[in-house]
Amino acid sequence: MNQSELNLRFPKGPNTGFTPAGITGFADLKPAAVARELIQNAHDAARDAGVSKAIVRFKLFRDRAKNVPGLEAYRRAFRGAIETQKELGGGQLPRQAEIVMETIQDALDAEEQDVLAVLDNGIGLNCQSMTALLSDGVSSKGNGATGTYGNGHSVAIPSSDLRYVLYGGVSNNGEKTVSGHAVIASHHDPDARNSSGLCSGDGFFVRGFLSGESGELYDYAHEDEIPEFALRELNEIETSFGHGSVVLFPAFNCFREKESLTDMVARAAACNFFQAIADGDLEIQIDDQLHRASPRITVVDSGSLRNVLEKHKEEKRSRAFLSGQRAFGAYEVLRDGIKCTIETEIGHVQAHLLERATGTTYVELCRNGMWIADRSSFPGFQGKFADRAPFHAVLTLETSGEDRLYSLIKDAEGPLHNDLVLKDLSTKDQEDLRRAFKKILEWLRSNTTALRDDELYSPEDFMVFENGGGFGSDGGNAHSAFWGTPTSVSLPGRRLAPGRGFRWVDPEPPRPGPNPNPHPNPRPGPKPSPKSTALMLPVFRTVAAPVGSKRRRIQIECSEACASAELRLVVDENVDATCDHLPHERADHVILSNVEISGRALRENELVRIEGRTTRIRLGDLAAGSEITLEADFELIGAFEGLPSSPSFRVEILKPSGESPDGGESN
Repeated sequence: MNQSELNLRFPKGPNTGFTPAGITGFADLKPAAVARELIQNAHDAARDAGVSKAIVRFKLFRDRAKNVPGLEAYRRAFRGAIETQKELGGGQLPRQAEIVMETIQDALDAEEQDVLAVLDNGIGLNCQSMTALLSDGVSSKGNGATGTYGNGHSVAIPSSDLRYVLYGGVSNNGEKTVSGHAVIASHHDPDARNSSGLCSGDGFFVRGFLSGESGELYDYAHEDEIPEFALRELNEIETSFGHGSVVLFPAFNCFREKESLTDMVARAAACNFFQAIADGDLEIQIDDQLHRASPRITVVDSGSLRNVLEKHKEEKRSRAFLSGQRAFGAYEVLRDGIKCTIETEIGHVQAHLLERATGTTYVELCRNGMWIADRSSFPGFQGKFADRAPFHAVLTLETSGEDRLYSLIKDAEGPLHNDLVLKDLSTKDQEDLRRAFKKILEWLRSNTTALRDDELYSPEDFMVFENGGGFGSDGGNAHSAFWGTPTSVSLPGRRLAPGRGFRWVDPEPPRPGPNPNPHPNPRPGPKPSPKSTALMLPVFRTVAAPVGSKRRRIQIECSEACASAELRLVVDENVDATCDHLPHERADHVILSNVEISGRALRENELVRIEGRTTRIRLGDLAAGSEITLEADFELIGAFEGLPSSPSFRVEILKPSGESPDGGESN
């Protein structure tokens, strides 16, 4: 292969297999995460270009596989990678690597491939920004950018079954640039089998590699060399916007979802960029040329945003980031809430506040128009609104010169920009950011309604127990609960009034007419088991509240008698009102200590230990209508050990089986 010929090239590099951590770590991301990353990068590029509105166009079409640039070089490298990795692995490969190989081979065997092109009207790409894009962990973004990690390409690469993504840009002077990045596995150079060393698993669509002495690593294509596959998209950018960039995904797998691209992108855009879209700073265009019923392009902008959010406002659990319900509520806050500027010692933030008659308190944070985090990751916010009427607040940050509050929040964000992690900041920066959040907390408490001691309300940490079959004749042996949206559950002949520790109250007299029940159940209970009609609704109700940074108080009510019940706490990484909880077998246990029931320290025979540590509590025989108040310190182990803030928990009530959940002995 001629060194000056434009092609997919693999430089010398260390040995990596078909499942490198830098890519497989993003392989299971939900569509919202990938769409969000692409939109965020385009939004930043438009800000850099000084355009008044960022336009991001998602275009799905089909093309012949042979038109994909560098595909023959890809095939040769792929065959070499299979041989090399088998040699290095003693003749066989891990099953996960085989799955990746099979997926790639299927894409290579297809005569036609689905292709996703994401175009924008941003500042475009030149040699410097293209080099930063292709380099691991290097970012050319300025302080005003929403993204900080420069890893958007890694997030997106698994969306191609070839794990091959191409990039192109048109600068404001009309200069065109193109390149690409493929991730296969290390291999011997197929064109120089006897050469020493391995070729990297990372290939780049370039003319060749440079020394880097002047900061240049890649010899990019000359304009007259740009392949038609990318050139037609660059010409569309030039015609539509004048300048901008494109990301191309050959063998696009639709994020491995059955939902249409239009629905996935529209939801992700509306739920994550509701502020930018509502303010008129962002417009999303979706052109699905494979499945659309008409030639019309779907547009998500300030005029259509409400309709998109309303379509998903009943979704209480999200597939990633914000649920449709939360996003719609946040949009209402921006539209109808009171607005105020909160000044801190290191900068200011705009606060939008709307009190609710019922529901859960939420505090959202948006930066540069994109949702970033909620109060679960705000320092000092845990348990601070239990004595306040429910409200929804949205905090918005915009680039403002040398505003340290903006900079510190940006620096504290995780790689997907969906939480705040202060541990990587300096001690002084942590202290400054904590003081700023304390100021924000004080403002929120001062501007929301305090509850009277005798007032009934829905607590913040309400949990709904799922019916796991119960202890009835159908043979079930466990109930589990997850943190969720407060829900009133009606029982036959009585209703449940939410409050600090639930209490049963008599129902109101029935009214005449076709609907005598004045309190219909807003969330029906599970259908009765075909083997047992006695268990019409979940057996347990519970509320929980923090009573310290590492201590929880849990109150449980049992509507039916249960014999020999046990309780345990497990970690559920994605368990809240917006996310699905992990399956039972994937949850990590929580170690409990200093356990008290109704103020009484437990005896040794009431504790179930594994390797000397308490993992379960024996509640004993529970009578119908009994109430239990339990307090315990907790310790995180496994993957969650050492986290600066506690993740979500799930409470489980189990019927003892004689063995601990992981098969260890109980004593």
